[in-house]
Amino acid sequence: MLKLLKDNILCLAVLVMLFSVSVIAQAHQEETSGIVPGKDLLTPAQRSWLAEHPVIRLGMEPNFQPLIVEDDQGNYNGILKELIDELNRVLQTNIIIDYGNWSDQVQKARKRELDGLLSVAPAQVRASKLLGTQVTHFEVPMVYVRKDSKLKINSLDDLKGLRLAVQDEIECLHVLIRPYDQYKEFYATKTSLEALNMLTEGKVDAVLAQNYEEFLLASHLITNIKVAFSDIKNPTPTVIGIRDDWPELVEIINTGLNAIGRENIAKYYSKWMSSYRDISDIVVTEEENIWLSANPVLKVWLPDNMPPYSHTSKGVRQGLICDYLKVMGKYLNIQLVPVYGDKSQADIICSFSGNRPDDTYLLTKYFFQASQVIITGNDVPFVPDVIWLSGKKVVVLAGSKMEKYLSEFSSLELSSAASVKEALEMLSADMVDAFVGEAVSSSYIIISNGMPGLKIAASTNYTEDLLALAVPAQEKTMLSVLNKAISAITLQEHDAILAQWMSVRYEQVADWKHLWKMILLFTAIPGGGLILVIFWNRQLGLAVAMRTDELNQYKEHLEVLVEQRTDELGLRNKELEQAMARLKQTQGQLILYEKLGALRHLVAGIAHEINSPLGAINTSREILAVNLRRIIDNVNYIAQALSGPHSQIVADIIAKCCKDAQQNTTLTSREKRALRAEIIGILEKNDIPNSEEVARLLVELKAHENYEGYVPLLKEKDAMELLNVMLSIVDAFVSCDTIELAVKKASKIILALNNYIRKGASNEDGSVMKEKVDIKFNLENILTLFYNAIKYSIRLEVDYEEDLPLIDGYPDELNQVWTNLLQNAIDAMNRSGKLGVKACRKDNGVLVEISDDGCGMTQEVKSRLFEPLFTTKGAGEGLGLGMDIVHRIVVENHGGKIDVASEPGKGTTISVWLPA
Repeated sequence: MLKLLKDNILCLAVLVMLFSVSVIAQAHQEETSGIVPGKDLLTPAQRSWLAEHPVIRLGMEPNFQPLIVEDDQGNYNGILKELIDELNRVLQTNIIIDYGNWSDQVQKARKRELDGLLSVAPAQVRASKLLGTQVTHFEVPMVYVRKDSKLKINSLDDLKGLRLAVQDEIECLHVLIRPYDQYKEFYATKTSLEALNMLTEGKVDAVLAQNYEEFLLASHLITNIKVAFSDIKNPTPTVIGIRDDWPELVEIINTGLNAIGRENIAKYYSKWMSSYRDISDIVVTEEENIWLSANPVLKVWLPDNMPPYSHTSKGVRQGLICDYLKVMGKYLNIQLVPVYGDKSQADIICSFSGNRPDDTYLLTKYFFQASQVIITGNDVPFVPDVIWLSGKKVVVLAGSKMEKYLSEFSSLELSSAASVKEALEMLSADMVDAFVGEAVSSSYIIISNGMPGLKIAASTNYTEDLLALAVPAQEKTMLSVLNKAISAITLQEHDAILAQWMSVRYEQVADWKHLWKMILLFTAIPGGGLILVIFWNRQLGLAVAMRTDELNQYKEHLEVLVEQRTDELGLRNKELEQAMARLKQTQGQLILYEKLGALRHLVAGIAHEINSPLGAINTSREILAVNLRRIIDNVNYIAQALSGPHSQIVADIIAKCCKDAQQNTTLTSREKRALRAEIIGILEKNDIPNSEEVARLLVELKAHENYEGYVPLLKEKDAMELLNVMLSIVDAFVSCDTIELAVKKASKIILALNNYIRKGASNEDGSVMKEKVDIKFNLENILTLFYNAIKYSIRLEVDYEEDLPLIDGYPDELNQVWTNLLQNAIDAMNRSGKLGVKACRKDNGVLVEISDDGCGMTQEVKSRLFEPLFTTKGAGEGLGLGMDIVHRIVVENHGGKIDVASEPGKGTTISVWLPA
């Protein structure tokens, strides 16, 4: 019976805990619920269409972070990767992201070699002849400057005369700044990170980029850059572009996006960018933009002498409302100028407590709410709420809503004051126990009048002062743009304004919304645990008694065991001597294991580096096959053109195209745009049809130097077809060159890998034979294997002296030395910084220096650097044998020297000298 009762108690405790956990989990799921696939969202016809197209490939550039983020192992993640995964889950589709250079992806989409493109602007959708889904998000142009910069940028027009950097591939940014093309210097960079690094180093004054750069600043620890201007009036809507013969897929994807919901889509962006906001509700329309241009200055009436909301200090108008007006004006790119006195002179009236002046005015959204708080002396203990005031002396403002509310409590000894300052002075003089009033003005007066003995003890959950703007009823557009500016104010901006005018903080703030969950968590689970403790406590008492008897028995045998262990210790000493001998024999094997361990870390990067040229070869093969097929299909047509009246022009274009393709001459996007505009003008003067497409083909063919002489050929009716065939010839040459370069790259990697793992020739006794080693070649092989780890965010600086002498050594062991030193340098820099590799002659030998600008080492770490099993890395990241092996190889096996120079925060340089 007793056993049954114990079992029932145990079961009850477990059930209580499980119930508590399940309730809390269910509540959490209600707050963070996503889309749970249930009923099929698609129609039978859409399912049938998907069955005919089981795999959908959408192109994307991997360098657009954080839309797509590639890690060190070549795996992809990011906002769009997570969104596509969610679409596949909700729709049960198989949408695959195809990664590659953006220009190449656009061309593939035009040729329908891809089914669409991710994250494209509507203008590019039209230019690429695609269909667009509904908007997934908006991209906001932002101007970034250094934090120490004194530049004031209120519009893109302020960029004139500056040194500016913009990522080359983002066409919408180039379109924005084209009207202001008057820069001191202009740089079109390959990536946004390159532009931001130029700004960090002071090479440019500003960077124009998207709101994504917050991710790059955080992930690369760039702390000296700030946002100077956010062009919220010119956001770029972004969609998924789908090939124009697949409208069914557009409907399917829109169904999935609607099912996920805009709020959940925004969560993917805010996960990667903490300050991301969904600006769909605050995008300024074209009509509103016109209105704003016509009204660059709006006058806003404010009450005077009402600190800290609005007042005059030392002749300057200032206050909390003034700061809010500055933020709103920044978002609208207009001036909201405070005026005082006569309200009729103002366009807008600031409204307190939500009271509009009369029925001819309309109110905007509230931009500030001032809560009523309880203020007491610092010596007053914990104050829970207004309930604490029962039986206390309380002062309120005369005529306030709080006076009316508290007057209903007969237990209060209530008094009133004419002003907040008077009420606080009564509290400071201990005339009352508490003051209930508005938080911001009270805080301001406490600080400005030197009342350190007072504190805000609790919130009352009552709001009295609500701030809004009142506009004339007929000014609907003004009301709309002001509401959008209010919605655009970020939480950080609200906090910054409050921090300026309110320095006293609440003593305690309670979140009652989820209090029941906390009570359940801290009562049910410990309650169940308490039952278990009571049950197990008895069991432990019995167990302790049993263990005490056992310990007494063990004590009797302890002396016998000590004698036995003493004899065994002598035997173990002999075994230890034998083990030390075996340890020396396995030293070479340990080096091999360390080498294989290092290779394991490099193998993912090596595989990625080999896959890249293989992918380029495969893609070039496909392009080459398509172009050769087109050339073969048009052989007769080409022959006819070469024998026709314009044969010399055709021959000149083909010869020049082939020559340029072999020389691999390239043009930037900006140069291409300028050439197209120039050629279009000439073609239109000569009445050439399809002038824009013809100009594009001539630029792609690089036939832009003597294009005026091609006019007779371009007037022929089949000119477009002939240009396309000639472009196929150029693409074929380019594909061949790409294949050749890719083969060389893969061969270089494979050669480096072979040199890394090969073992040298052996002597007659089986030991490895020394050989002549080229240190430069030795280092270059290892750097090739590390290329994937350093190519993105590490700046490599290599300096080799000419005609370095060969040294007598073991190349496979030296490979291990450079591998360990380079890996440690990369880890010390957290895979971002400057890595230096230098080799020069010194004292009849070769000196190799490997340096980094990473975290550096303390004197204690330096003193233990070559100590076996010593490591500063986390568990599972290293055994502490790497530098010990380096020291043995350099000093014992090669008769060299190794020196370390390092300071915390200033990086490390390790010098290895090897005799020739």
